[in-house]
Amino acid sequence: MKIARCMTLAAMFLAWFSQAAGASIYDELGRTCSDPQRMSLVLWMPQELFEEMSQMFPDGALEELQETLKGFSMVAAVDGRVTPLGRIVYRSDATIRQDLAIVKDGRRYRPIPADEAPEGLRFLQQMMQQAWASMMGELGSNMRLYLFPVELDAAAQGEFFVRLGGTDSKEELFRYETPLRGVVPDSPCAGCDYPVRAAWNFCPRCGQEKRRGEADHERRVP
Repeated sequence: MKIARCMTLAAMFLAWFSQAAGASIYDELGRTCSDPQRMSLVLWMPQELFEEMSQMFPDGALEELQETLKGFSMVAAVDGRVTPLGRIVYRSDATIRQDLAIVKDGRRYRPIPADEAPEGLRFLQQMMQQAWASMMGELGSNMRLYLFPVELDAAAQGEFFVRLGGTDSKEELFRYETPLRGVVPDSPCAGCDYPVRAAWNFCPRCGQEKRRGEADHERRVP
């Protein structure tokens, strides 16, 4: 991926994230630690996120990025400890890498070494980190983008976990259930009209099981 194009993508990410609070898919991608003594955040960045931004990409850039990401998934992460005086001590990139993993179907995938990532993605990682630092200050300066050797589908039914911590801090498992609602919308239950997620097999209100085909809604087109 060309360097100039990576710079353009990073700039667009910065602009888009700054106004993404109302985007349904964005709301489903971030996870934070419930421990008040931790400042931890993971952000899954599936290809569907880029499709949400499709109108912002220059011609050919989205397709090039999707091709580059085939076989990979991206997750951003930052992990810090809040001291008794309220200062945040962030874990280093190297320490986070020791523990960070995607767990899916009983398999654990570790982030690939930074110097083994495709050249275009390495530069995109650097530009994104600069963008986060500009947007979120110290928190953003300590946020890193990690590449994993597994392809995760936001439109397929299933689940996976992002593991954070464990070496020098408490292990956290952040669960993601797919399909994401921003990709495959809810549909009314045939028994009671309650909005049922595509990821569910039963209606939580009346307990009716989905008939074959009802769980396979059309994917939302950006």
